[in-house]
Amino acid sequence: MGKNKKTRWKTIGVLWAGLAVLLVMSVPAFGASPGMSGEAETEGTDESTYTAVDGNRISKEGLEDGIVEYEELGSLIHYGNLSIQEMTDSTERTRQEYQEIRDYLRTKRASASAEKKEAKEENDMESYGEYASLEAVYSSAAKSYNERIKKLDRYAANKNRLSMEKQLTSAAQSLMISWQSMKLQREYTEKTAEWYQAVYENTRTRQSAGLATERDVWAAYQDWKDMELSLSEIEASGDSIRQSLYLLLGADDTVSLADIPPVDTKRLSEMDLEADMQKAMGNNGDLIAERDTKSAGTSSVNKKLRTLDELEEQVRMKMEQLYEEVNQKKQAYDAAKTGLDGAELQWTNTQNQYRMGMLSNTEYLEKQLQYMQKKMTFDSADLALLQALENYHWAVEGA
Repeated sequence: MGKNKKTRWKTIGVLWAGLAVLLVMSVPAFGASPGMSGEAETEGTDESTYTAVDGNRISKEGLEDGIVEYEELGSLIHYGNLSIQEMTDSTERTRQEYQEIRDYLRTKRASASAEKKEAKEENDMESYGEYASLEAVYSSAAKSYNERIKKLDRYAANKNRLSMEKQLTSAAQSLMISWQSMKLQREYTEKTAEWYQAVYENTRTRQSAGLATERDVWAAYQDWKDMELSLSEIEASGDSIRQSLYLLLGADDTVSLADIPPVDTKRLSEMDLEADMQKAMGNNGDLIAERDTKSAGTSSVNKKLRTLDELEEQVRMKMEQLYEEVNQKKQAYDAAKTGLDGAELQWTNTQNQYRMGMLSNTEYLEKQLQYMQKKMTFDSADLALLQALENYHWAVEGA
């Protein structure tokens, strides 16, 4: 314990200077892991309970089953999108650096505490005071880093990543809705091609009986092949959309896409245009940026107020437009549902007639096509309503 007093206090002075450098040398990166409430604990964070920007909570086990579900898109963007991963990895590196420094400071604090205790036992009050000061310095610095670690999980440190996740999730939803639409078209076109093939074969049979000409056969053949060509084009478009979605999600061809569930029409009752407008204005990036702009002088302030009024009016107009679009899609949805209900009754009758031998195969396929057309119209209206609801939702969220 016979250290020189001047040396000790010089050591403390150097320590303070070093800690000051440590406290300012690292800047939190955007894009941390879960816990955006500002109250989240950083140690032992449970990634499986992450709440995605679409509001869904999907376990990592559920995301790794090789099937992409519509409600998983937000979580898959968070975990798999390369741009989001770069932001997340940057923050996690910062977190690790902070944790290492904090743990080092805690170790030094414990050492100073032990030295302080030893000095007290030896009744060396001068050394006791010095080590008590060191302990306080280390404790304060460790606490500061612990606060920095906690801030990495708060909204302010993650708003850029969250904004990007909203935009990418919206894009992923649109792609999956487009893929589902192409799938419906493919199924209908497949059945149409089957019907044209039956017509072609029937025309050849009729030609053999002298009831059709070579020209009739050729025309039926061309119709069949044209439909098969259309089918190939639809399949190619569907594959292109699927690959774009995989790229966005950071997925590969080993995963499959599940059908999108029917739209939840209860979401319509949750829409409140006036309240949603206010939320949209609070979340709109342009409005937020303009509000944060510093203004000096009457002219500058007045210009800022005019700009804010213009931006708010733009948000109002957009929200009114999206709200009306939802209503229009709902009307089309209701009309398509009525048409499908009637078609299902007719289809039941058709199946009974076919079983009793009252319809030929060609006639049966034609009736089936008519039913499938009504079903495709309804399913397409269902997807269109879902897309309109998502557009409205993301406008409210400021995406």
